[in-house]
Amino acid sequence: MTTVDEWAPYRTAHLGFGDPECFSLSVDRRWTAEDLDGLRSLGLDGPFAVVTAHHPHERRLDAAENDRRHDALLAEVRRLRLHSVPCRGRSPDGSHREEGVAIACSLSIAVSIARRFEQSAIYWWDGSSLWIEPVISTRSPERLPRSPR
Repeated sequence: MTTVDEWAPYRTAHLGFGDPECFSLSVDRRWTAEDLDGLRSLGLDGPFAVVTAHHPHERRLDAAENDRRHDALLAEVRRLRLHSVPCRGRSPDGSHREEGVAIACSLSIAVSIARRFEQSAIYWWDGSSLWIEPVISTRSPERLPRSPR
C-alpha cells in the first residue's frame, strides 16, 4: 500500500513575491542574504507567513471560486491591518499555481487566518528558517529545505 505524502508539493514550490512579481524564491534551498534583502525591500523584514485561500482541505475548486476566496483573504488581512505582499506559489514546472499573500504577523495570527480558509498548512518564515506549519493537518512542522535522507 502506497501512502500519499500530502506535503510533497510544499517542499518543491517556488514563491513569487510582489505585484508585479519582483522575485521568486525556491523553498527547496536555503535563502541567501540577497534573497532576504529582497524580502526586506517589500517590508518583510521579520517573521511572516505565506497563506492562500485556494483549494480548502486540498479540494480542487474552479478558478471563480478560488478568486472569490482570495478576495475574502485579502479583505481579512486588510480588516486586521496587517502588512502583506502578494505571493504566488507555483510548482517547479508551472503546472500548478495558487494566489496568496505573505503576511507580516505572528504565527498564531497566521494559523488563525489559514484555519478560517481551511488550509492544510502554511509557509512560516521565523526570521531564520522556513517551515511548513500545519493548520488543519495533523502533521508536525517541517523545516525547509528538507535534509536528504
